Amino acid sequence: MGNRTTKCKFRLLPSDLESSTPGDIQALEKVFSPAKKTRSKRPKLVKPISVVPVVVVDLPPPAAKEISRREKSHEIKSVIVDKMWENHMRVFVAENWKNFKRESPRANQNLMTIHFLEAEVREVRQQYRHFRVDAGFPILMPEKSYNEESL
Repeated sequence: MGNRTTKCKFRLLPSDLESSTPGDIQALEKVFSPAKKTRSKRPKLVKPISVVPVVVVDLPPPAAKEISRREKSHEIKSVIVDKMWENHMRVFVAENWKNFKRESPRANQNLMTIHFLEAEVREVRQQYRHFRVDAGFPILMPEKSYNEESL
């Protein structure tokens, strides 16, 4: 065990001593010494740099136009997909209303399901409007299925 500052010599020898030459043994011999604790040096003082006025010009990189075009096309695609999904859900809700029968034993459950689907369609419509605004399209107001004067 001893002192940590002593040097240790390790000799790595092959298992077949006949095949090794004295040059190989010297090449394989390693000397290890533990690292000494180094003193931390004081940082050197640096002269301050004189102030130089800088003119900043904001030039978009050439790829920025392509990226913005891709983002725009992605937003347009998401608007189209959301509109298709909303139309599909509307057809599905209309079909459920058409097949709804009050006399069936599961009428309450069917009614709850239809109301949940309608709520989901409203939520998708709101998201769809948000994507339309992001894509730069005008906001379209949904057509009312009832007349305000009749209320």
